[in-house]
Amino acid sequence: MKKLYFTLGLGFLVIGLLMYQSAMDQVRAFEEIIKSVEQAGNNVRLGVERIGLSIEQTEEINRQINSTMNISRGSLGLGAFLIVYSTYDELIKLKSKFF
Repeated sequence: MKKLYFTLGLGFLVIGLLMYQSAMDQVRAFEEIIKSVEQAGNNVRLGVERIGLSIEQTEEINRQINSTMNISRGSLGLGAFLIVYSTYDELIKLKSKFF
């Protein structure tokens, strides 16, 4: 087993999961903003400004959520790849042993 790659893979998986949780927290906060805007009625600008944000700030929040989700997906994918790569030789040995 390639222990360095396995350790790195686990690290990337943990980081990816933590980032995913952070993105979900950001989504919940953004949903609260959206709910308050919906309660304001048809005038979105009035609703957003009532809670103290401009339209540009809400767009920035949305971009931050998207970038956090993309980085977390990349980290999870890299972690999974590194774990499979580090255990590939052992998986082949197990396959030939049992099949």
